[in-house]
Amino acid sequence: MRTYIICTSPEGNAISNYFFLLARALSTRGDKVILVLDKQYNGSNHESSMAIYSWPSKRPTRIKDAVFFFKLCKEYQPDVTLGQFGSTNIVLLVSQLLRVPHRIVYWHTMFTQIRVDSNKPKLITFLLKHRKKVIISYCATHILTNSEATKQDLIIHFKLPDNRIHILHYLIPDYFKSETILSKSEREFTLSFVGRLHKSKGHEVIINQLPKVFSCFPEMKLYVIGDGPERNVLEDQCHKLNIDKQVIFVGSVSMESVYKHLSNTLIHISASVEEAFGLVNVEALSAGTPILASKVGGIVDILSDDENGLFFNPSQRGSLLKGIKALIDENWYRYSKNARITFLKTYESNDLNVSKQLNKLDNILNN
Repeated sequence: MRTYIICTSPEGNAISNYFFLLARALSTRGDKVILVLDKQYNGSNHESSMAIYSWPSKRPTRIKDAVFFFKLCKEYQPDVTLGQFGSTNIVLLVSQLLRVPHRIVYWHTMFTQIRVDSNKPKLITFLLKHRKKVIISYCATHILTNSEATKQDLIIHFKLPDNRIHILHYLIPDYFKSETILSKSEREFTLSFVGRLHKSKGHEVIINQLPKVFSCFPEMKLYVIGDGPERNVLEDQCHKLNIDKQVIFVGSVSMESVYKHLSNTLIHISASVEEAFGLVNVEALSAGTPILASKVGGIVDILSDDENGLFFNPSQRGSLLKGIKALIDENWYRYSKNARITFLKTYESNDLNVSKQLNKLDNILNN
């Protein structure tokens, strides 16, 4: 039995929901769990046997947040602290100061993604990366991450030893547990592309290949779901290519709406320049929707080529069309079935998969 302080965000997105899942599982088996939430959380301060706190600042990076966390650690005497995103520096520094036995950081992002999407000057980005490297190298006893690719990325950029980095990928509930997985004939003749509209996601390259796709499949449409700084640029690009009637920019929608789009489309496309994990691909698998993706980062952990989808090369002209043709022929049913099987076996937040993750976490902390 251990005492954990887990720092995450309020429930409402797949990543924070995953850390709530872990917290509840730990609490249920008898560990003491304290949650610290960012974004000025003002909800319940208790859940079952878990105490819930909110950081003083919306993003925990200030002196008052460090003082708050210091007092919290003194009160609860944790065996394990886990920080991520904006809380990483303060959680690690305070935990090191107080000699917390297990100081964990969960790392979510590839460095190429950070570089491509960052609007900060290169020097600032370099200095921030160096500061993070020093803090993690000196203070963290364990680093958890979401894929083999992210692990290797950390080894390269932070020069961390292999045995300090461990993969604990996200788990998500089965939205379609009581729903019927639609057959090919029941779905719209559409493609989906879900993700924030940032350069690292690769929308521009896909749109350049769409005229050839729509020439071969005049009735096909692409739903672009998500929002971001590149939206106007991408809409202009579609207009210039005269495909704006077949590319529908949906914008930001609820998670329920995302699942409905994924379940009603024939193929989900992912064309990221780099991707730490690619959670939306797991969501597509849960809908029995085959994936057509660039072979980068953590997507390689999710997509088994020619089983639950296909890899394609976004920079190779005609590659998108070739992949679409291959997926929507008579093999679509096999791809769809395997997509669903992959999700249930590996990524669903069922008792068996949660238990496996708790056992892995125990092994990490005991060694």
